[in-house]
Amino acid sequence: MPNCERCGAEIADEVRACARCAEARITGLDTAFTAARRPSRAVLSLVLGLCALLVGVLVLLPVYTRAKETPRVNTCLNHQRQLALAFSIYMADNNETYPPANSDWAVILLPYAGGKAALFQCPSAGGQGDRGVPDYGANPGVLGTSAFDITYPDRTILTGDSTSADCLLHGTADLDLRRHRHGGVVARVDGSVLFLTSPPAALGP
Repeated sequence: MPNCERCGAEIADEVRACARCAEARITGLDTAFTAARRPSRAVLSLVLGLCALLVGVLVLLPVYTRAKETPRVNTCLNHQRQLALAFSIYMADNNETYPPANSDWAVILLPYAGGKAALFQCPSAGGQGDRGVPDYGANPGVLGTSAFDITYPDRTILTGDSTSADCLLHGTADLDLRRHRHGGVVARVDGSVLFLTSPPAALGP
């Protein structure tokens, strides 16, 4: 009767190792196979680190975008505030009447805005506007009228963010309320400026 190749115990002719050695060998192979398939700690740490980094980017990206847009909104508010002031200076020289309706209001207003073409530019619109094609639209319901004919100057929009081809606000749909992420800037007849996230009921007057 042959002997086991590992421990020398007597075994049957058709096997090469005793039951104890065969079991130990299979267990060792299984353990080695499992260890080979198990990812190392370094790989797991790398994957977890990348996941954490991705989550951080997704969380901070909107915050960064808002922070980047805030100065642009402030610039736009300042520009339209100065344009409203320029309208007031023009009216003081023209019997309290706004520039004629259907006129190139931006060209007319330029001297009263200190000749600053940059005031007609919105940084969130690419800053390409000027006195010829401003980034803002004016309310044609106000142009050509007397200040005394406007009943609610604190509710009547004078200028606003717009992509209107003729630079006029023919309705609330002409207000560009997506320019500054989730809103747009408007100036009212009374000189106040504000940031709108939804269109007003009407432009007025």
